[in-house]
Amino acid sequence: MSRYKGEQPASDHQTIVLALAMMGMKQATRRFPIDVITFVPSLGERKGLHPLTQIINQAATKTGHRSIVEKTLKGGPGVTNPRGYDPSNFQVSEGIVEGKKVLLIDDTWASGGHLLSATSALRQAGAQSVFGLSLARWLKDGNEYRENDIMKTALNKRVDFKDYLFF
Repeated sequence: MSRYKGEQPASDHQTIVLALAMMGMKQATRRFPIDVITFVPSLGERKGLHPLTQIINQAATKTGHRSIVEKTLKGGPGVTNPRGYDPSNFQVSEGIVEGKKVLLIDDTWASGGHLLSATSALRQAGAQSVFGLSLARWLKDGNEYRENDIMKTALNKRVDFKDYLFF
């Protein structure tokens, strides 16, 4: 997942992330009455727009949900444990999520701290409910899941997305 960030022109990695975002949005909005789609921003010193911003906007445009995408979260001041659970790691823009059902998208689930902290921040800001969507799961080498047959096959047989059209 880290390879999709910052590559220009769009890479196969970005195409994969776009496809995952589109599939997730379609599934979530079919199953739940979503009012707002937003994403978990980086808590680091990233300069400029997070690459997920553009991908979420593209996915929402292609799936017909662009009108409900809002950038509602930003990193809070004085983040000391970015991977841990702490709702104060995020600030929520006022008035956007109050009483709303929110689809919160995170690019990668590592420890769960980002998604859970952002979810709590949105709930504290008045969101009626928050549905979390993580596009990928980070697995360290030696992880029991990384060693199973499905993961071995996926790692050895990469899909080539250049011949696919996503709309």
